[in-house]
Formats: sequence, structure tokens, C-alpha cells
Amino acid sequence: TAPIEVTSLNGLDQFYQLQGITVSGQGSGAKLTGIDAGDSIDYWVNVPQDGNYAFTLTVTSANGAPKGIIYKTEDGKTLRTVDVPNLYSQTVGIRTVLQLKAGEQKLRLQAGSAGYELSGIKIEPYTEVIMDGTGSLKVEAENYYDATPNGIQSTMTGDVLDFRNVGFTVAGGSMDYMLDITEAGFYKIVCRYATAEGGVCTTLS
Repeated sequence: TAPIEVTSLNGLDQFYQLQGITVSGQGSGAKLTGIDAGDSIDYWVNVPQDGNYAFTLTVTSANGAPKGIIYKTEDGKTLRTVDVPNLYSQTVGIRTVLQLKAGEQKLRLQAGSAGYELSGIKIEPYTEVIMDGTGSLKVEAENYYDATPNGIQSTMTGDVLDFRNVGFTVAGGSMDYMLDITEAGFYKIVCRYATAEGGVCTTLS
């Protein structure tokens, strides 16, 4: 089979080979279940150019899965390890940005622990947020570059997106963003957040 253009990989059943994972459904409806620690699934992709690519996996979990998702290269190098938080059986997106080299290659999703299922994958180039001509910029919470355990929640009415936010965060957690600031100086940062326990929005260093 020929490699898949990396941004065209939109079905979990488009794998090259797998070990220990149960695949059901087809295309965007494909699911990976029966995931245990050490299981893996490989995808053969073609990356058009060097750069950062955002991988968003659709995940559900009744509990947490520490180091649940491990992204690896075909030679076994770990690109990133992701904790799956306790999602209380809800379905969310878990986003990871990987730096990839151009060319044909195999990418592996390996399970570091059990306790979750996958039901979707989306890959897109990651671009930094650029400051506009007025000296301001708007950063969407889900557009993070790196983060500790969380889930991207999307509330839909049919095909219409009502709102999207980042939830299932943990105490001491963080989200990192890549910004293009045109001029050094002091900036006011306004955060929108909600919590039942009280909290504080702190800036990045």
C-alpha cells in the first residue's frame, strides 16, 4: 500500500500494522478498543515538509491512563508521551503537537497504560498565533502547543458548534502556546476561565 498524506489521515482504520488492539468500524467511524499497555498501531504517512503538526485524537475514558498514549517513530524513538485524564466516560479531543521531518515514514501510537478507547484522529499543520496590526492577538485555549492532562470539549447542536473549551485540567497543570510577538514590551493578558473551586490565571514566563 502507498503511504497516506499525513493531513489526509482521518480514520483510525488506515493503519499499516497493529498489535493487540481491536479495530471496529470504518473511516471516520473507526474505533480502537481493547487497548492494553504495550499495544501499538502503526501508520505509514508521507509528510510534505518539515514542521510542526497537531494530532488530535478523540478519546473516551472512565478512568485516567497515565502515559496512556506514546507517539513513536518507526525506529522506536519517543516523540511525545501523553497522559489521558479521567474523562468520566465523556468523549473529548486530546491534542499533541509533533515536530516531523519531510518524507515517507511510519508513526506509531503505543499504549503506555490501559483504560481508554480511541474513536477519531485529525492531523493538521500547527501554526503560531500572529499579532495583528493593532498590537493584540486572540489565543483560543484549544490551540495549545503542549499541555499537561486535559481534554478539548466541543458542544454541538447538530452540525453547529455552540462552544469549545479545555477541561479536565489538573492542579499544577499548564498549557503552552507559540506566539509571534512583534514588539517587546508589557502586555495586558485577559483570560476567560470557569471553575467551581476558585482559581487564578497566571501568565507564561
